[in-house]
Amino acid sequence: MRSVAIVHVVLFHVLHGIIRFVPQQDLPAVLSRYPLWMNFTWQLFGVYVIFMVSAYLLSLGLIQNLDQTGTIDIRSYYIRRVSRIIPLYYVAIIIFAVAQKDTLSDVFLAASFVQFLLTGKAIVPVGRSMVYLPACNHLGPDAPKAPDAMALHRHRYQPRSQVCGTGGTNPVIRGPWAMISCNIMGIYLFHMPLILVGAIVAFRSTQPDALAHATVWQVWGVFAVATLLSLGLSAVLNRFIEAPIQMALRRKMDL
Repeated sequence: MRSVAIVHVVLFHVLHGIIRFVPQQDLPAVLSRYPLWMNFTWQLFGVYVIFMVSAYLLSLGLIQNLDQTGTIDIRSYYIRRVSRIIPLYYVAIIIFAVAQKDTLSDVFLAASFVQFLLTGKAIVPVGRSMVYLPACNHLGPDAPKAPDAMALHRHRYQPRSQVCGTGGTNPVIRGPWAMISCNIMGIYLFHMPLILVGAIVAFRSTQPDALAHATVWQVWGVFAVATLLSLGLSAVLNRFIEAPIQMALRRKMDL
């Protein structure tokens, strides 16, 4: 579900990017070209699904840990969460901060996950939703108290590979969806500027006026290019940055 959700997030931002930059006098004509069946793309459920499923899987992992050992290793939990979230997020902050000439104060606030809350802006284009990550990954005091969930999932849950991209296998998700799921963090952080690349390819122009004649096929063209580029870039970042840092941190902490 997270793989489908992140793909929807890319499509959502493609459409909203076109609407944002199209000349206002041409907006009604552009909207009239979209068929009714594309209405689902306007809904902001992709991000909600990602957070919901992520929280569910995190809780499920804790339940399995409690079921097997009788306790929850909080230290291990937080090390795994930090090693999963921080590496690419900090890389994204550095790249976008340099490109946008942001201040060190902005960088510090973004790295602390509070920039959007305090200033109403974000260095990383999706930074406003990053403020919810600490809450999503927070281990509350009632986390172990889920007997019904334990009974339901004790014999169904299969653990995912320790670190994506390191030769492990995922017994739950296979094929291209597994690749998308493993690279979801990179896709989420870097897809916005790649939508611009997709728009240049699809519209063969860098001028906003070209959006006035946007067709459904061009929208899907932008989406396809942005998705493929995001997946490719994320796979490279995962291989050379995310996975090595995760493995190094977990090895150092004896996980």
